[in-house]
Amino acid sequence: MIQPLKTMCPMNCHPTVCGIHVHTADGQISKITGDVDHPESRGFLCARGRAISDLPDNPARLTQPLRRIGPRGSGQWQPITWAAALDQIADASRLAGREGTAIWTGGGSMLNAIGRQLSARFGNMYGCQHWDRSVVCWALGAYGLSITGVLEVNSHQDMAENSKTILLWGADVSSQPGTAAWLSQARRNGSRIISIDVRRGTSAKQADESHLVRPGSDSALALAMMHVIVKEDLVDRDFVASHTTGYEELVLSLEHWTPEYASDIVGITPAAIR
Repeated sequence: MIQPLKTMCPMNCHPTVCGIHVHTADGQISKITGDVDHPESRGFLCARGRAISDLPDNPARLTQPLRRIGPRGSGQWQPITWAAALDQIADASRLAGREGTAIWTGGGSMLNAIGRQLSARFGNMYGCQHWDRSVVCWALGAYGLSITGVLEVNSHQDMAENSKTILLWGADVSSQPGTAAWLSQARRNGSRIISIDVRRGTSAKQADESHLVRPGSDSALALAMMHVIVKEDLVDRDFVASHTTGYEELVLSLEHWTPEYASDIVGITPAAIR
């Protein structure tokens, strides 16, 4: 009997990166199961993780470079060699110049530590920009956490033991199962959990208070909440002075973003925003 390979799910659900067992038969993946010994996922595996076995031998998987031969959106592509693809990339980079060239790594290379490091190293040597793959909301949130020092102390355990309020903004705990157990512990310790989302998913079931907002209205909600924080003088001024720039300009830009103004955009009452 072939023992399953113990590894991690490649679907990029950080920070969990669930543990998996890859079962094989005749040199091919037969099934994927969760690793019960993984300290975070504890055997849980979502639908995306269970579907990993469909990827390696999928007939739609690309195995060579393609060059578009029709207009954008036409779906017309022509197979080319790796040498031709590299020549085309090099020619375009020379034409744009290193200052006008950027590397944006894909999902596979992001989880592959070697590929991620090599692409960044190439960008440094060539002198062009190198962008880490991420969605805008995740990137800005992570940058904000990094520069304010939160990552130096924050952990699931810290959240469960010390948080008084936990705001789940567009966060679905079903994709990061390790979080749910700590949320439950936080509630037992007296923490209040608030969920903001466009649908009533698993996070709403964990929350004491849940708000459904219109898709795409997150910025309006954030601006209105900042308006309230400023108008009611709830600002941590020492924190602002130590960790931010442009605060006065921000305050001016918030003037018309009252809860009443944002309410129709967001789809919740001014009182809820306050």
